Amino acid sequence: MLPAINDATIAEIGMIGSRSPAKAAEYAREFGCDSYGTYNDVLSNDNIDAVYISLPVGLHEEWVIKSAEAGKHILCEKSSTNSLTSAMRMVAACQRNRVRILEGFMFQYHPQHRKVISLIEEGLLGIY
Repeated sequence: MLPAINDATIAEIGMIGSRSPAKAAEYAREFGCDSYGTYNDVLSNDNIDAVYISLPVGLHEEWVIKSAEAGKHILCEKSSTNSLTSAMRMVAACQRNRVRILEGFMFQYHPQHRKVISLIEEGLLGIY
């Protein structure tokens, strides 16, 4: 995701966060970002409008809610959660704090789908 953000004309990487400040510094250097710190540092930075959460699924709810409470819009990697109850808590936190949440579900647009459709249309894949 970070290379895509760097290539974008409408977004930029404003800060890199990690559990480990050393790891955050390493990624910041790799992606040309001058600002880095812990996840909480990112959330307390007034210059950050939105966060990308790419943690394991079991940590998504905690950090989505913290991000929403910090007033940050959220792009959360798939799967955003593993239960309806968790999803409802995350959405409620975003609604309460007037921020947007989006699940990073890129594979519905992956080029491999065009190839599969082509194979089906050619009669090379599927039930005959």
